[in-house]
Amino acid sequence: MGEGEGLAAPQPALPAGAGQDVGRSCILVSIAGKNVMLDCGMHMGFNDDRRFPDFSYITRNGRLTDFLDCVIISHFHLDHCGALPYFSEMVGYDGPIYMTHPTQAICPILLEDYRKVAVDKKGEANFFTSQMIKDCMKKVVAVHLHQTVQVDDELEIKAYYAGHVLGAAMFQIRVGAESVVYTGDYNMTPDRHLGAAWIDKCRPNLLITESTYATTIRDSKRCRERDFLKKVHETVERGGKVLIPVFALGRAQELCILLETFWERMNLKAPIYFSTGLTEKANHYYKLFITWTNQKIRKTFVQRNMFEFKHIKAFDRAFADNPGPMVVFATPGMLHAGQSLQIFRKWAGNEKNMVIMPGYCVQGTVGHKILSGQRKLEMEGRQLLEVKMQVEYMSFSAHADAKGIMQLVRQAEPESVLLVHGEAKKMEFLKQKIEQEFRVTCYMPANGETVTLPTSPCIPVGISLGLLKREMVQGLLPDAKKPRLLHGTLIMKDSVSAWGVISEEWVRGLLRSLTCSCPTELPAGILRAGPQGAGPGRAPAALHLPRAPARHAQGAGDCHACLQPPEEVGTGPALSGPGGRGVSRQGRGSHHASPQRPEGPLRAAPSGWLRDRGVHPHPGCGPLRGPWHQGAAGLLDLPGRRAGELPHRPAQEGCAPGPQRRQLTARRPPCPLPKWRDLSFRSRTMSVPWVSLVDVEPTAGHSLHPWGQDHSGTSPRVAIFS
Repeated sequence: MGEGEGLAAPQPALPAGAGQDVGRSCILVSIAGKNVMLDCGMHMGFNDDRRFPDFSYITRNGRLTDFLDCVIISHFHLDHCGALPYFSEMVGYDGPIYMTHPTQAICPILLEDYRKVAVDKKGEANFFTSQMIKDCMKKVVAVHLHQTVQVDDELEIKAYYAGHVLGAAMFQIRVGAESVVYTGDYNMTPDRHLGAAWIDKCRPNLLITESTYATTIRDSKRCRERDFLKKVHETVERGGKVLIPVFALGRAQELCILLETFWERMNLKAPIYFSTGLTEKANHYYKLFITWTNQKIRKTFVQRNMFEFKHIKAFDRAFADNPGPMVVFATPGMLHAGQSLQIFRKWAGNEKNMVIMPGYCVQGTVGHKILSGQRKLEMEGRQLLEVKMQVEYMSFSAHADAKGIMQLVRQAEPESVLLVHGEAKKMEFLKQKIEQEFRVTCYMPANGETVTLPTSPCIPVGISLGLLKREMVQGLLPDAKKPRLLHGTLIMKDSVSAWGVISEEWVRGLLRSLTCSCPTELPAGILRAGPQGAGPGRAPAALHLPRAPARHAQGAGDCHACLQPPEEVGTGPALSGPGGRGVSRQGRGSHHASPQRPEGPLRAAPSGWLRDRGVHPHPGCGPLRGPWHQGAAGLLDLPGRRAGELPHRPAQEGCAPGPQRRQLTARRPPCPLPKWRDLSFRSRTMSVPWVSLVDVEPTAGHSLHPWGQDHSGTSPRVAIFS
C-alpha cells in the first residue's frame, strides 16, 4: 500500500510467482511506501530458469536492497523458500530475511538436500552452492509467534500460527494505520501433531491467502483415515508393496503416527520403512520445537516420544528389491526426483503394488501426471515407463480447504482479499463466493499482474472508562450477540481553542454537519456516525469496539423536548433519541411513541438559545455546560462539556428546561480525570467532518489538549468523554 491523497491511498500487490499457479510463491507488496517480498520459492515442475520467480519486476529498479525493505518466508517448503539462496547470493539481495525459528533451522537442510539430488545425482544446472545456502541463512532474523518486530521506524511485522508444517506462520505487515496479512500455506483443521491456524480479528486492508483447494470441501478426517488404513491393509494382505511419497517433515509424521497405531492394534508384521535419516531429523526438530505441536503431543512427549516408532524402520535402497509386502514412506512428495521416484520406477510395473498420493502435486511432476490418468510416462533418456500399479489419491493435505479459507476470511475481517497459490478456474469460483458472502472485493492476479487497492484511513480513539461505567450502570449487561450504541461526545481537533475551550464555531458546525436519522441496528461493537452527504457509495464512519459497552437503558439521556430549539428560530427536522422517542418540529413537550426518520441536516441554533440552556461555548465563559443532544445516527446522548467535568444526570420525560438544569450542573464537583482505553475509528471517505479528529486529553486544569501535547495535528485522533 502506498500513500495517497484524498479519498484513498494506492496499495499495489504483484505476484512474481504463485499467481493463478501453485509453485514458486513470491508476492511483492508495497504498503505506504514500504516494499516487502512475501516468500521466495521455486517451481517443482521445471528444471530451467522457469523454476524461479521473475525477479525482473524488482531488479529494474536498481539495487535490490534500496528497493526492498525486507523478505518474509512463511515456512520451509521449497515452493516457498527454494529460490532464496539464488535471490540472495546471485541476484544480489543483502537485506533482512524474516522467518520463524523452526523454519530457520529446517530450511537450510532441505535446500542442501534438494541441491544434492538435483546437481550431484541428476546433473542439473547448479543455481546455488552449499556455501551460498550458508551465506544466505546468515541474513535471517528469526521471530517468535505473536512477537511484533520493528523492521524500521515505520514498518513492523507480526507472526501468527498457521498449522500446515512445523514453524509455518502467517504474517501481518503494518505501516502506520495500513496493514496486509499474508497467510502462506495454512490449515484450519488440527491434525495428529499440529494445531489449527489462528489469527485475531485484525481487520487488514488486504488479506493475501492461498487457494490450493479453492473448490474442495473435505469429508471428515475420520473417514479419510479409515479409507487410508483400509487401502494399505488390503494391499499388504495380498502381498503387494505400498509407496507413500511425502515431504520430509509434516504430512510424513502425521501418517507415520496413524500407521504405527494401526500396526500395533492389528499386530501386523509387514515392515514399514521411512527414508534414511529423516526419522532422526524429525525427532530432533519436533523435540527442539515442541511448543509448535498440538496439546496432545506436548503432554505425552515427556513420558513417550510420539515420533519414536516401534514398527517403522529406516529404509535402505537395497530393500526396494526385497520380495513380499512392505510400506515405504519416501521423499519428495510429488515424485519429481529423489528416492520416491526411484522406488516408483521399480514398482510401477506390478499391478499388486499401490502408490498413495496424500497431497497436492503441481503440473509437470510425475505425481500430477499419474493422478491425471497417464499410464505411459516418458522418463529421463526418453525411456517409456508403463504404470500398472494402482494409483490412489487420498487428501491428507495440510492446506486449508474452501471451508477453511472462508473461515479465515471471516475471522480476519479484511477490507479486500487477494487469492494466490491456486489454479485459475478454482480461484474464480472461490472469488465469487467470497464476494457474495463477505461483500468485499476479491482479486486473483496472474503472475506479473499488478493490483492496486484503495485504502481507508484508520484513526486511533481513546475512550473514557467513566463512560463505559456509566453505560454499565444505566444499560443492560453486555451481550456480544446484540447490537449496541455508544453514547458520548466526539471532540474534534478544530473545536479546541488555544485556551483549551470548545469554540462556538465548532458547535454550529456540528449542528450543520450531522444528518438526522434514526439509529440503525448494527453488528456488535460498531458505532456509526452519519455525516451530511453520506449515502449510496459513501459508507458512514464507524467505531470498532474491542469490548463493546452495555446497551443504553430505555429512556436514558437528556429530554429532547427541553433541548429542541423553538420552531421560530429555525430548526431542523425531528430528532430520534436512544430511547426510541421522536421529537416533533414544534419541539417542547411533544413526544412521539415511535421514532421518525427525518430528512436533511440540522440547522444551527443561535448561540443565545444554547446559552439559555446552559451551554457556554465562548472562551472565558466557563465550561461547556448544560447537555445538548442531537439524534444523529451513532451520536446519541452528547453531553457537550469540557473534559474532566462530571456528566449530567439523565433527564426524565417532561423535565424542566434551562435554568434549573444549569443550576444542577453548577453544584456538581469536578470528577477525577478519566482513564483511557483504545478503540479504532475507520472512515471510508475523506470528506466526513470528523476524519481530522484528534485525541484530547484532560489535564489538571480541566482544559483540552491534543493527546501527548502534540499540537501539530499530524496524527489524527479522537476522544470520547462520558
